[in-house]
Amino acid sequence: MKNKLKEILTDRNSEGQWFAETKDIIFYFPLPKLTDNLYRVTIGGLLHILLYLNTIQNYVLKLAHMVQEVRYFSEFSPFDVYILDMKDVTLFHILRYPVSILTAIRDFGLIAYRVQFKSGHFINSPVYLDILIAIVKLILKPKIFKRIHVHRNGVGNLYDFVPQSLLPNEYGGNAGPLRELWEQWIKKIEDNREWFRRQENMRTDECQRPKKEKKSFISLM
Repeated sequence: MKNKLKEILTDRNSEGQWFAETKDIIFYFPLPKLTDNLYRVTIGGLLHILLYLNTIQNYVLKLAHMVQEVRYFSEFSPFDVYILDMKDVTLFHILRYPVSILTAIRDFGLIAYRVQFKSGHFINSPVYLDILIAIVKLILKPKIFKRIHVHRNGVGNLYDFVPQSLLPNEYGGNAGPLRELWEQWIKKIEDNREWFRRQENMRTDECQRPKKEKKSFISLM
């Protein structure tokens, strides 16, 4: 996976310029408390209106993946819930993520990390989000796709799935100010700088991967 997605899975240096810029553009972090069912809720979105993406889309995914890795080796919850705030997300932003990238995100969670995906929620969703949803439907199994919910007006009925009290203050909860929660996770990433450095050269040697055996007509009889 690292060999295929070098832009996202390598050069994860929290002292780099990309890190300083990206952490001020997005937020993406697990909420402090679990639900009563022991679900871990992760929330993400834009901190301000972003008129361009260009190469920043790879940095967004890189930083989000770093958060996930720190979370997985520091604590583990059996079930995951994801909330993506689509406020200030434009059609141009959505079109910057091709099917190949969306498939990679799926593989990270459902295959590499064996995430037990309980539900995903798009809040403050614009109409053009339907383009992304149509693509997601193509790459997910039907039973997984049914767990995705689009909330058009604000948070919609999000509280039916996630206890309101668990959410950041900005979303009607009392977990604390969003930016303070995000800064706590930025510090966790910075504190694990050496761990990410050691991971940099760890990757699969594709030369050692066994080649798939080609079955002859006789062997199939």
